[in-house]
Amino acid sequence: SIEQRSLRARDRNSCLRYLVDLSPDSIKVGLSELTRDHPIARLRGSEQLVSIKTAIHSKPPLLIQGRGGGVEGTASGILSDIVEMHRFNL
Repeated sequence: SIEQRSLRARDRNSCLRYLVDLSPDSIKVGLSELTRDHPIARLRGSEQLVSIKTAIHSKPPLLIQGRGGGVEGTASGILSDIVEMHRFNL
């Protein structure tokens, strides 16, 4: 279970975070165990982080971090999507 995974991660001084990994060949989405010093492990609340690896930005990658949508932003986005679907009769 997720609770058991979380407890095991905590015993190893790690934590669980949902990650999306995009590459030219694949998309991976899932729960990953990260060390506490990982930039994503340090996020709080609705903060988000994007890590970009390119030929120029590989070690370390380019990091873009900021406030996520939160409750209000997410609700606004959903309402906007519903209005757009109605407008186009989807």
